Amino acid sequence: MRITATAVTTLALGLSYLAYLAPAGPAGAMPEPPPETYANQAPPPGTVVVNHTSTPVWPYIVAAVVAAALTLAVVWAITRLRHGHAHAGAPASVV
Repeated sequence: MRITATAVTTLALGLSYLAYLAPAGPAGAMPEPPPETYANQAPPPGTVVVNHTSTPVWPYIVAAVVAAALTLAVVWAITRLRHGHAHAGAPASVV
């Protein structure tokens, strides 16, 4: 019994080692890759230079002025509405 267990273990380890080495055979037999030249490839694309001009400042200034004017108009309208409602229920003063 002891000899059979040793033989099976040895056989299993040997087969595992052969399975480990099996992929190395075809990898070593592969041909050498072609040299890194453009002879076997398409030529590289041409260089394209795109000149970007910066955005002018005036659109930002116009947007800021419009936003400020709109904000002031909304604040003024809310103030008028609140002020009008605050005095609507108050009694008229006698002078």
